[in-house]
Amino acid sequence: MTTSRPIGPGRADDDLAADRLAVATACRVLAADGQDHFCFGHVSVRRPGGGLMVKAVGPSLARVRPAQIAEVGPDGAVRTPGLRPHEETALHLAVYERRADVGAVVHTHPLAAQTATLFPPMDGGVFSQDEVPFAAGVAWYDDADLVANPARGRAFARCLGGARAALLRAHGLVTVGRDVAEATALALLLHRAIAVRLAAMAVGRPRPMDPATVARLSAAFEAGHAGRMAAVWADAVAGLDLPWSISPGPAGARPAGSAVVSQ
Repeated sequence: MTTSRPIGPGRADDDLAADRLAVATACRVLAADGQDHFCFGHVSVRRPGGGLMVKAVGPSLARVRPAQIAEVGPDGAVRTPGLRPHEETALHLAVYERRADVGAVVHTHPLAAQTATLFPPMDGGVFSQDEVPFAAGVAWYDDADLVANPARGRAFARCLGGARAALLRAHGLVTVGRDVAEATALALLLHRAIAVRLAAMAVGRPRPMDPATVARLSAAFEAGHAGRMAAVWADAVAGLDLPWSISPGPAGARPAGSAVVSQ
């Protein structure tokens, strides 16, 4: 069967299977990018009615299958027998509660991000083009504990504010998007931006781009943001050897994160 549907708020149907495929595919994309960390890290997508679909405890991002994506209600109750969501599902629920514009959340612990969060917040301007989508700022969550209960989830969501991304002290990164494609593409870009800056800092004192250049690039990138996110997602998915079929379609041919899912 082949269906065409957006992934995220406003999607055309209530297809649990397609949401499972999208989340599992995002996990595989992140693993291929080097964001795997043993069995940790998770991706979620908002469900109609306030719940979510999220990677369950057990497999690494590289080994996630659609059957290992759990449905969780808005109250945190697990609706998929036999699966246990990660403790930090509280983070996802709190972000969805606070941000009506968010349809998907990524939380990973890539080596570069974890390393960067051992230092004070990285500021001083925008250094690479991969940082431009985050020119308005990356939130800094200055608490090294797990975001594993509703109170901590709400604290994190307040810290995130309206940003696209956050770094969590001694922990990792979070990105959010309208849909799975955008949240995942932003995680790929943020990971690379952090790695580039750390590599530059290891050999010298990198120079930030001048504000006028950042403003021009930001205007151009924002004007084409949906297409850029769709293109990053499409290319990342195309590079995977998946045990299921998900066709992202031509880059820019449909809204960011839309997919033609075959099963």
